[in-house]
Amino acid sequence: MAFIYETVARIETTGNQDDLIRFLSALADSDHGAKLFFQKDYSGAVRKFETALKEINGINEAVTIRALIQRGLVSAYARTGRFEQALESGNEALKYLTQDKRLSMAYADCLHDIGSALVESEHIKEGLEYLERALRTYETLPDGADRAANCLDNIDKIKAHLESNSESRKSSRGLLSRLFGS
Repeated sequence: MAFIYETVARIETTGNQDDLIRFLSALADSDHGAKLFFQKDYSGAVRKFETALKEINGINEAVTIRALIQRGLVSAYARTGRFEQALESGNEALKYLTQDKRLSMAYADCLHDIGSALVESEHIKEGLEYLERALRTYETLPDGADRAANCLDNIDKIKAHLESNSESRKSSRGLLSRLFGS
C-alpha cells in the first residue's frame, strides 16, 4: 500500500492530473485482474492487467506499480498458454522488483511464477533454476517460511517426477498441472 501512496505523491508533484487519473484507473483494473485470476478467469485477468499497463504507460513515476502488474501477468499469461509473454513480462518486472527491499516478496513470487511457466513450457532445467532462486529468496524473508516450504515442495515433486520418468521420456507438458492439480 505504501507504494501506491508514494506513487500518487510523486505524480501529484508533477501537477499532471491526467496521469493521476490514469494511474488510479490502472490500479482499479489491476485489482480487477487479480480478482479474475483468483476466480480462475485467466483470460479476463490478462485483459485487465494489459489494460492497466496501457493506462500507466508513459507515467515515469509509476514504474514500481508497473512491475507489480507485470508480475501478476506472469501467471495469467502462463495459465492461458502464453509462455513467451509470461517470461517477457516476468523478466521485465524483475528489473524493477530488485530496486527496493520492500519488494523482496514480490521479487521471489515473480521468480517462482517464471520458474513455473518455464516448467509448464517444457523448459524444466531453467524452470528449476528460477524456482531455486525463489526458494533462496523466500528463505531470507521474515514472512517467507510458508512460501519457501511450498516452493521446496514444488521443486521436490518436479525432481521426483523427472527421476521417475527419465527412462520413459514422457512429455512434461502440463507437468505442474498434473503434479499439483492446478
